[in-house]
Amino acid sequence: MIHNNNDTPSLENVILSAIDESISNTHTLLIAKVVKVNKSTIDCKPVVNRVIKGESIELPIFIEVPVIHICGGSSSIRFPIQVGDYCQLFVNERCLDNWYVGSDFLPPLEDRKHDYSDSVAIVGVKRKSDELEIPSVTTIDNDVKANGNWEHNGFMQNNGSHRTTGNTDSGTYSVGGESGASGTFNSDDGKKITVVNGLVTKIK
Repeated sequence: MIHNNNDTPSLENVILSAIDESISNTHTLLIAKVVKVNKSTIDCKPVVNRVIKGESIELPIFIEVPVIHICGGSSSIRFPIQVGDYCQLFVNERCLDNWYVGSDFLPPLEDRKHDYSDSVAIVGVKRKSDELEIPSVTTIDNDVKANGNWEHNGFMQNNGSHRTTGNTDSGTYSVGGESGASGTFNSDDGKKITVVNGLVTKIK
């Protein structure tokens, strides 16, 4: 005769428990706070604790996490990152080590899956108290530094001071909606000065 032991879990519960544990260790996305900014990576600490067998456990600091920038070819847009910023961590399916050091199309260096070690970060997610309003036009807040050629088509309005180092080439130039004077005149030292729309274009 077979006796059932009430302390022995059923096969169904064993399977469900195994599935639950497997899902709990399949890491995908999580929010973290930046605790250190390195030259090209960040150190960050997840802000939502894990719960294991009913116990709330803080996760450790993740070090040297690669940061995702908006880029393509040789062009990129990079944003300053500060300690205290929040980021969205993406946990990759397999070990990234071979790819990260420069090798494509190789098997994973280690057999780990959905491991915190293979996270990359997008910085900028905000809590409700710090949310940014969604603007009606593209909006850039704070200082901007641009390297390379800049081409603009359309009206540009500048509120504040403007400094140019180098040449400025303009087909027309106006102040307060009115073009400056054009013509030539001679300076006191006998030089001929050419003015176009209020700008000195030649001294000869």
